[in-house]
Amino acid sequence: MGYTIGDVVRIIDAVPEDVDLSSQIKAIVTDSRKVTEGDLFVAIPGEKYDGHDFTGAAYMNGAVACVVRRGSNTSVPRLEVADTVVALGMMAKHRLLNELANATRIAITGSVGKTTTKELIYSLLSVRFSGSRSPKSFNNAIGVPLTVFEAPEDIDFIVFEVGTNHAGEIAYLASRVVPDIAVITRSGYGHIGFLGSTEAIAHEKADLLRALRPGGVAVINIDSIHRDIFISSVPKGVKTVTYSMRSEDASVHARHLPDEEGKLENRLTKTRLQVDGEAYTVPLPYAIAENAVAAIAVAKLFGLSHDEIQEGFDRFEHVPMRMELTEIRGVKIVNDAYNANPDSMLALFRTFDVIQDNRKAWFVLGDMLELGEFSEELHRMVGREFAKHGFKNLLAVGKEARFIAEEAVMNGVKNVYYFTEREEVAEFLEKVLSRGDIVVLKASRAMEFEKIVEELNDALSHTLPA
Repeated sequence: MGYTIGDVVRIIDAVPEDVDLSSQIKAIVTDSRKVTEGDLFVAIPGEKYDGHDFTGAAYMNGAVACVVRRGSNTSVPRLEVADTVVALGMMAKHRLLNELANATRIAITGSVGKTTTKELIYSLLSVRFSGSRSPKSFNNAIGVPLTVFEAPEDIDFIVFEVGTNHAGEIAYLASRVVPDIAVITRSGYGHIGFLGSTEAIAHEKADLLRALRPGGVAVINIDSIHRDIFISSVPKGVKTVTYSMRSEDASVHARHLPDEEGKLENRLTKTRLQVDGEAYTVPLPYAIAENAVAAIAVAKLFGLSHDEIQEGFDRFEHVPMRMELTEIRGVKIVNDAYNANPDSMLALFRTFDVIQDNRKAWFVLGDMLELGEFSEELHRMVGREFAKHGFKNLLAVGKEARFIAEEAVMNGVKNVYYFTEREEVAEFLEKVLSRGDIVVLKASRAMEFEKIVEELNDALSHTLPA
């Protein structure tokens, strides 16, 4: 990173205090524990901790200076600004448009599929090009800049995940990223508690398209609700590429090729698609294979061949806790509990329509958060859909999930069990599971359903024969 303290002062309009303006900056860091000699520490206020409380620790660890809010009670060498989060974004944008100017900027948003699509695009493009992408789900006003700071200089592309939970967030992030390519996966109910309606959510997502530079490309899933909002939001001078699993009118249309083997493991982990007359095996279940179609659309923009695209799919490393399949003593466990909203719940149900004996499947569904005043209505909708798919066994966990349970019972599901605490689930399942069963887990991230997997692993290892 070729910046001095003086450079940063100019970029973020800071007031320097007790610093050497000629000092070189090795890296920009927001975690005081990760600071090493020569780093610039940016103090970020958070819900649990305030980075301003750790400026002393950052300085002791070798920080050349700290970026702090004006009026902060600290005496370390510092750059004072009105807002440290905004300053972080300003530094990121400057690096993007200067040190990383030759890298194509790809930004992805949607209510579902962002992280998987990001990882797929990265995997495909990496077959031919050098690139970088957001770590994990670094998709907010802190994560997006950190993605920029962690990117090597000599890369051909960088893939961003852009998220939101309040109006204006995507517009802000898009103004920092200035995308060359913007991808809309699918809009839905995610964060409706903050945004108020699916229309408002779609308009929020569409802000990513509005930020496209002239000559850029909008890649839009026309199977999504409110696709008209997305199409109409594309600026003049920007190319539109549509993709679909349904409509042959899309620029990139995928047709499902049935799995000849028909094994459950295959259907949970891969789908065969035909695009432009060429067949691909993509590493996703059919219900979410549209994310692979988005990746194909982007790969074609870069001129990748069929064989290169297939190689990228073959190289793909699955995202932890997203349709993560393991087996314990003959019991299959599908951990899809990285996060949840109504749209991803319904996609999950479509995925498991392939189960031949629903009596062997146990669904553990937890709270979907950030739905606000719509929470009861949407949890009940999930319960009704669960019943429509003909599933037999439901474990609902959490305060809001009781509405899933109630609605499932009212719609004819017989085996419904409700738990207020996550810790009770593994103990119950230990008593009812047998070899050949499958357990499917999904809930919002805060429910920490991965701990159920850990507890089940321990319990079943003792109760079921090897």
